[in-house]
Amino acid sequence: MNISFPESFLARYEAVRQLGHGGMGFVVLAREKSSEQLVAVKFLLPQFAQTVELRRFAREARLVLQLEHKNIVKGLAIGGAEEDSPYLVLEYVPGGTLEEVLKKKGQVSANDAIEMADAIGQGLVFAHAKGVFHRDIKPANILIAESGQLKISDFGLSFLARDKERLTKTGVIMGTP
Repeated sequence: MNISFPESFLARYEAVRQLGHGGMGFVVLAREKSSEQLVAVKFLLPQFAQTVELRRFAREARLVLQLEHKNIVKGLAIGGAEEDSPYLVLEYVPGGTLEEVLKKKGQVSANDAIEMADAIGQGLVFAHAKGVFHRDIKPANILIAESGQLKISDFGLSFLARDKERLTKTGVIMGTP
């Protein structure tokens, strides 16, 4: 991995490997040095450190840290803001995504589909009760734990209902159409 990590990250974590990347950032698997716990760490790319994307990333971090539910990926910590390299530490869910499972299996049984929809719905109902709206629910943003538990991830396009600041302009499409 040829990535420059902020000092605050390196002091606490050891990067293991990259898990994924997108247009605004990337995610690495890391090991917390003190506990040996594996975590997923989401970084914002440096070129977005002074843009609306930084505000979107900071909002995502705040929202995820307050959403503790069995069907939502747990936020553990935030850091790097003082170094203009913000990151969000999340629980590591090693089972892959629902998108990967659907591509591999082709389709699932009606009973499995109902159970999946129920689990995702439970997570969304909890988030909505807290005033959080995800706005990018898709199979790639649903992680599957080794136990089979589904967890909603990637709250990057979400917003808090009581938040007056709108980071997406009217008529602009964000996320996956």
